[in-house]
Amino acid sequence: MYIRGGFNVYPMEVESVLLQHPKVARAAVLGVPDARFGEIGWAFVVPHDPADPP
Repeated sequence: MYIRGGFNVYPMEVESVLLQHPKVARAAVLGVPDARFGEIGWAFVVPHDPADPP
């Protein structure tokens, strides 16, 4: 979990939304420091076909 602007964000929830996209094979989300919001999410996405990313 990371906190963005006072709200708890659960990476697994964001990842599950990203994985609903038909072109996404894998996804990982993590919180990174941010001066404005405290933390923000960074998503790492692996496409099924690297030649045709989402």
